[in-house]
Amino acid sequence: MELRAQSTGGWKTYRCNFFEVGIPPNFVPKPERGGEDRGDGVSLWNDRLQVEFYVYSPQWNGVASRTATGPAETLGSHESKRAGDVVEEQWAMAAKDRSYIRFVVSLTNTKLNTNKTFGIRVPNMDVYAQIKPTYVQWKKTLQQFGD
Repeated sequence: MELRAQSTGGWKTYRCNFFEVGIPPNFVPKPERGGEDRGDGVSLWNDRLQVEFYVYSPQWNGVASRTATGPAETLGSHESKRAGDVVEEQWAMAAKDRSYIRFVVSLTNTKLNTNKTFGIRVPNMDVYAQIKPTYVQWKKTLQQFGD
């Protein structure tokens, strides 16, 4: 993992084996390990807002563990659609104790055998509305690496 300063709006960059992604101000990266202990995912945490951004971006196809509903969660919705070679799946989940809501989107290119999965966890919909513009901007910073 490598952190680098970036000149746009105080954002830094998180870089690992298979991708790099921006780090918005006031977020702290927490690397996650996938199969064979590879660094193919990262969570970014904002303590003040109690918000987490998540990205899973393996070198090739894979399934992010974040797409599964946890034992302390309920599934609100799950949708799947296909556009050409890309299958998009979306999930909405909530903690049974109502402490958070999370949304996940997974994009799998069946022709290229690649995947990227994004997630956001927020304490409530008011915070989601507040942080959504940053989340949308953050997702656009993902740069996947090839061979």
